[in-house]
Amino acid sequence: MQSHNAEVHVEQTSSAGFLDSVDQNFRRAMTFLELPEGLSERIMQCNSTYTVRFGVRLRGRMYSFIGWRSVHSEHCEPVKGGIRYASNADAEEVEALAALMTLKCSLVDVPFGGSKGALKINPREWTPQELERITRRFPGAQQAWPDRPRRQRSGARHRHG
Repeated sequence: MQSHNAEVHVEQTSSAGFLDSVDQNFRRAMTFLELPEGLSERIMQCNSTYTVRFGVRLRGRMYSFIGWRSVHSEHCEPVKGGIRYASNADAEEVEALAALMTLKCSLVDVPFGGSKGALKINPREWTPQELERITRRFPGAQQAWPDRPRRQRSGARHRHG
């Protein structure tokens, strides 16, 4: 495991290209639909994206974490989407993934709106128990769990989005 500095350095990586690509595909699909004026723009926009910063006491000290939760659509509730762990995660990526979750649910006729979360961490730097503690502090973690099973990491309660 790597050592961690006392400070959190947030890199300014951009997933704007990914979000632009998702928006472009939305726009292309909208040309095949007859929608009232303004509705296609409303459908494309995320309802909300929150940046969260929180601390967790681990390994005898306090660590700070940053993450994002995006709700693309609440046309059907509850919203569905997991949490992604990645050291290069950012808000734009989370918005794009939330939009894709809305499409995924709509295409298979599942009655959920799209949502997504991400924590800017490298999961390999933490034990399964530490990841569970970090994840439980992430707002909305009671409804959304990591996207992929990771060696029985946090038990059977995890749901995959």
